[in-house]
Amino acid sequence: MLFAWIARCLVGLGLSRSAGTKAAPWIAGFALCLLVVAVFTLAVSAIRADAVKKDRAASDLEALQGQAKADARAADQRLKDDRAQRAQEDDYHDAVERPAPGDSDDAGVRLACERLRHDGQDTTAIPACGGR
Repeated sequence: MLFAWIARCLVGLGLSRSAGTKAAPWIAGFALCLLVVAVFTLAVSAIRADAVKKDRAASDLEALQGQAKADARAADQRLKDDRAQRAQEDDYHDAVERPAPGDSDDAGVRLACERLRHDGQDTTAIPACGGR
């Protein structure tokens, strides 16, 4: 039936009836081959698309896990830095507000001496800094 339909189409295009009847199976076979190739191509594309989606999801998950670890490390480091900074500030304020033996009674002088020490200056030669 398919061959007869193809043969009628070929005769309608101007081929003789015998030529159309002989060419119909070849044309049907060629069309079937094209159909198989098209279906195979679509199947391969679908498989590749799924593989790409899975690969992308895996890499996204890996990136998110890495980001979570980096965020945790950064939070820990910020906490350590905050504690160290608070300790330095407390030491600084203690040095200014509570004079050590031999230090000046003037808070401004103690503050200046502590600033010099904080900047890395040697204050042992300055008598107002208590020789420290």
